[in-house]
Amino acid sequence: MRPNCGQICRLWVVYSFLHVLTPKNSSLRVRTSRFSSCLQMLFWRTKSIEEPKRNTYKEALQCKKHYLKLKGGVGVGGEEDLLLSDVNIKYKIYVCQLKTSQPPAAFSTLQSIPAKQRSPRVNMALGQLYYHAGMERPAIACYKEVLKACPLAIEAAQILMHLGVKAKEINSLTLDFKCVSEDLPEPWTAMGYYSYLNKKSHRAVYFAHKACMIQSRSIEALLLKGNLLLDLKKVQDAMNHFREAIQLAPYRFECHKGLVECYLGQSRYREAVTLAAAANLQLNRSARSLTLYASVADPCYLPAVYLLAELLEQEMNFDEAITLLRKQLTLQTTCKLHQMLADLLAKTNEEEKGHGTLRNCPQFGP
Repeated sequence: MRPNCGQICRLWVVYSFLHVLTPKNSSLRVRTSRFSSCLQMLFWRTKSIEEPKRNTYKEALQCKKHYLKLKGGVGVGGEEDLLLSDVNIKYKIYVCQLKTSQPPAAFSTLQSIPAKQRSPRVNMALGQLYYHAGMERPAIACYKEVLKACPLAIEAAQILMHLGVKAKEINSLTLDFKCVSEDLPEPWTAMGYYSYLNKKSHRAVYFAHKACMIQSRSIEALLLKGNLLLDLKKVQDAMNHFREAIQLAPYRFECHKGLVECYLGQSRYREAVTLAAAANLQLNRSARSLTLYASVADPCYLPAVYLLAELLEQEMNFDEAITLLRKQLTLQTTCKLHQMLADLLAKTNEEEKGHGTLRNCPQFGP
């Protein structure tokens, strides 16, 4: 972990003090002198790394304001709005200022965000600054806002208890999390997933549609409905839902995966590869995004197919592993594919189908 400028300055003061106190001909004085020089170099190197970050975010904020003026005050929609929002940029400026040991500037940056626009992480950060500054009342107000938005924020609840807030009052902030109402999308989404697992796709679509009608920006409801429509071969409708989900939550892997599967379902392989490559970059080359890109780039690469089937088998996800192997057998035939499929069918009490799979393999024969 790289030290920040403030930590380096404190070390510099300590070792300079030791340098003055030690005798001139002492070996310790020579060592402290060398260490002081190293600290000076480290300080300027750290400052050169951290200062441009804060300046870059400040420039981004100015560019955002200038862009809004050119657009006549209308914000950018979808993914760009998420990436270029003033709140997001100011939060990053706050992080840079905190790392460069400028608490007052960081405090002012967060305070400049209007109260109605503050996200839970902004309120959490502001609450911590108030708490460490000994300003209990505003700290309590910030932590309460965090709990209202995120009832499972245990750290905020613990600090509120430490600040003397009664347990009853803290529990009252999380009541919305416990209640189940037909006016919320979550119960309908849960019922949709339950119907989906019980192979009642049309009923699941109804529940997912109900959740989307209650809250059109519900990511889970959009993903559920998109997957259901894809299973029902309504690819174009599924694509619309996955695209909307990507606009609202571009950081969710499931949105990109669903849209890629839609392109594959329409045999639009070039668009699928392009989208998978873009998703891989957007998701910072995570394991899942790399796997998605690899599956689209070469879906017939057998070592990856064998490995994925084995992983699904280890996770007891036999249905998905069987689907994967059957899809591969429509594209290519090997002894190992037939053998793996037969073994999986035997584990799901479908021995007859397993024997049929082995009989269809040319190498095994009838």
